Amino acid sequence: MLTNKFAYKIGEKKSYNFTWILATISQAILLIIAGVVLQSRIAFAIVFIVFNFFEGLWMPARNQVLVEQTK
Repeated sequence: MLTNKFAYKIGEKKSYNFTWILATISQAILLIIAGVVLQSRIAFAIVFIVFNFFEGLWMPARNQVLVEQTK
């Protein structure tokens, strides 16, 4: 819920396409760095849980973009 709130605030301020791209790039960077740096599988699992938490930023932006494009 918290990340959804930020997604709509960023989307209203910039654009939902910007929010979508920002969230996708940040998720990719997070997982790549975690995979390279972390030796522990448990630590990687924790990072993946955080990654899924921030998925809430990506989903509302994607939905809004799809709605805008189908109008």
